[in-house]
Amino acid sequence: MKQIERWVTRGRRLPFVFRAAIMLLVVAAIAGMWWQHQPAGSGTRDIIAFVRRACPAAHVAVPHPIVADGAHAIDRWAWAIVRGRCGTVRPAGHPEPHHQDHRRPHAADRTAS
Repeated sequence: MKQIERWVTRGRRLPFVFRAAIMLLVVAAIAGMWWQHQPAGSGTRDIIAFVRRACPAAHVAVPHPIVADGAHAIDRWAWAIVRGRCGTVRPAGHPEPHHQDHRRPHAADRTAS
């Protein structure tokens, strides 16, 4: 075991800054795992409600949401959009536009006809 340790560190100790950074990363990872399992607040519930309204295909009912459920809802919504299972999100009270496309046709389209 000492040979492996000597080979990795080559007889030197890591500088204090790196050791402190590693400890902070470990503490942050442990705190993050604990925090993700806390009961959801109003922000997470708002995210879940938005996903339910924006894309019913991505909504999964959760009886007692936790903080991580908000992140999972955003992930499901993004994948549903990528897969084409959701339409365009329109705010409430704003119907689909019924205007014509007034852009000029592409040069290749003009020569083909």
